[in-house]
Amino acid sequence: MARYLTSFTEYGENVAPSGWTQRYGESGWRAHSSDGTLRFSGASVDTDHFLSWDGPTNDGNNANSEVLALVSTNANVANTLNNALWVRGSNPNSLNQLTGYYVAITHNPAGPKNLVIDKMVLGTWTRLTTTTVNWQYDTRYWMRFRVNGSNLYAKIWQAGTAEPVSWTVTTSDSAVSGNGWVGVGTYDTEGTRYFHSVAVGTNGDTADVPLTTTKSQTGVVKVNGASNPIPGNASSGGIGGGWGSSYFGFQAAGQNLLSIGEV
Repeated sequence: MARYLTSFTEYGENVAPSGWTQRYGESGWRAHSSDGTLRFSGASVDTDHFLSWDGPTNDGNNANSEVLALVSTNANVANTLNNALWVRGSNPNSLNQLTGYYVAITHNPAGPKNLVIDKMVLGTWTRLTTTTVNWQYDTRYWMRFRVNGSNLYAKIWQAGTAEPVSWTVTTSDSAVSGNGWVGVGTYDTEGTRYFHSVAVGTNGDTADVPLTTTKSQTGVVKVNGASNPIPGNASSGGIGGGWGSSYFGFQAAGQNLLSIGEV
C-alpha cells in the first residue's frame, strides 16, 4: 500500500516531466513549475494522448488503485474527451491494442457536459456509464477515480467546495484486470488541458486531497507515515481509507518537491 502526490512544481519550467512516460499520442505534455501545472497542448492530430506516472505504475500492486487530480481546461473544443484519469493501462504502443479504464470530463458543444467512465479493450472503446454534470471551462475541479476489483467509481466537484460523500457515477466491469499503468490523458488538438496536482493510492490506499505543503531538496521523500496518518475519504466503495501507509513524492535530484505537509 502506498500513496503518491505531485503538484508539478518540482519538474522545472516548460519541460517534459521526468518520471512520467508517454504511452500514446504526441509529446505535448509539459510541466510548469512556475504555476504548478502539467499541461497538454499543441497536438497536430486529433487522437488519444496518454501519459503514465512511473511511481505508481511500477508499484507492483496497483490493480486496485485510486487517482485524484485537480484539473481544468480552457477552450470550448469540439471533442468528446477533455481531462482523463487512467488505471490498469496496457499495450500502449498501438491504439488498436490499447487497454484500460478511464474517467473523463467530456463536452461536445452540440450536447451536454458529462462525466464518463469508459474502457478500452484491445483498441475497442466502450462507454460504461455517463451522467451530465455542470462543469465549466477555466474552472478547477477535483476528479476522483477508484477501481476496486470489478467495481468502478468516479466523482467530480468544484475546487473550494466540499467533496461530495456519494460517487457521481458508479459501474462494474470485469474485462480489464491486474496491474497496469496509471496516469492522465486527453484528446484533440484545440485548447490546453491542465492538471494542477495528481495523487494516487495503490493496493487499497486512498488518494488524498492536499492539505498543507512543505518543500524538500532530498530526492525521494516520505511524508505522513503511520505515526502521522493523512485523513482519507473512506466512503463506501470497498477500497478503504488507507490509514498508516507511506506517502511518497518523486522528483529529479536537486529540485524542490512539493508534498503533503503535517496535519
